[in-house]
Amino acid sequence: MKQCFSINFTISSILLLFLSMTLSAQGRYNLPRDYVEDVSAVTAYRLTQFKSFKNFRPGFQRPVIIDVRDVEEYALSHAKNAWSIPFPHIYKRSDSTEYIAQDPKTFYEAVAALFPKNKPIFIICRSGYRSNLAANILANPTVWVPEYANSDIKGFTQVKNVWEGMEGVFRIAVEAQHEVIPIIDDPNTGTALVLDVNNDGILNLADKDGWLGHLNLPYSTRLRPYLLYQPYLHLYYQ
Repeated sequence: MKQCFSINFTISSILLLFLSMTLSAQGRYNLPRDYVEDVSAVTAYRLTQFKSFKNFRPGFQRPVIIDVRDVEEYALSHAKNAWSIPFPHIYKRSDSTEYIAQDPKTFYEAVAALFPKNKPIFIICRSGYRSNLAANILANPTVWVPEYANSDIKGFTQVKNVWEGMEGVFRIAVEAQHEVIPIIDDPNTGTALVLDVNNDGILNLADKDGWLGHLNLPYSTRLRPYLLYQPYLHLYYQ
């Protein structure tokens, strides 16, 4: 069933969006960036989920979202109409030893089989790390795919990374530069001060900065077979 929530742009959410745009210049995880740019989850939502495109410029191509989280993560919740092409984990259950990895070449070829090289593509994962890696592979395969090292294979020209990801991460107080948002001790370390965005005294998904977190953007749990990673289609329904 599709789950939808309204977007409430409070002062705190605007602050989080501003921080996202500021910090994206260096990348959330300080990783190399061969793709075009990092974008916010709100931008990805606005350009892929809205039904009306009357106000966009002539020649505008509606981007697609590729969700590179593993099949279980995708099955639990995802952006509506997002394609599931996992990288680097296809299947990674926390309650078992079963694990299926995805290699860069297979990932690149799976995307290349679906879209032209000039297709606008937003890559998303849980918090922005895997999507950064995947976006680099698509944008510059001769560097990131070992088998293509000495080839003339061209990368995708309009790949962007969704900086916050589906869940996002907690914000530490130093990033806010002032105490507009309440802060509490991080229970994982006992040292860092983390933003308690909704001021309820509890750190949970609602305090993270991603699509499903404090941004509270609409999502879906519906599994459309044509959007799923076909070689492992059965895993989505376990």
